[in-house]
Amino acid sequence: MQIKSIKKATIKDIRFLFNLYNASIVEKYSKTKKIISYKKHKIWFLQNLNCKTNKIYVLYYNDYKIGYIRIKIFKLRSCYISIYLKKSQRSKNLGSIYLNTLLKIIKKKFYISNIYAEVLKKNISSKIFFNKNEFKLIKYSNRFKSIFSKNNYIFLRKI
Repeated sequence: MQIKSIKKATIKDIRFLFNLYNASIVEKYSKTKKIISYKKHKIWFLQNLNCKTNKIYVLYYNDYKIGYIRIKIFKLRSCYISIYLKKSQRSKNLGSIYLNTLLKIIKKKFYISNIYAEVLKKNISSKIFFNKNEFKLIKYSNRFKSIFSKNNYIFLRKI
């Protein structure tokens, strides 16, 4: 039996998250275009590890780390979500399982009811993923300009 779990990131996860983040850049799934240095990642990670508005969760399959979900709370009852799984763990429905488990957690813990996701227009698999998980494509609004890029898809799920 496979055990799937989600744990809040700790300092021990810094290298794993660094490698996954740079993998997303190489695969062109990130808004960021340049590989980041470990030094910059470490500064960002330490600033965000215990931040009230940014939460980082590591996804486990048995005892193996396979991905992360990051949320950024940006206004009352709303957050932005980002999910990334190792390439070898995709297309197994694991992303949906982890996402929906975490949505239940954040709804209770942070009283979140609006979950937003931003997807690069060329990232068709992410667009399909969020559609499959009950996110609806919404129109870009200027109220989002400090959070999302006008050139990307914005998805919303109400929970």
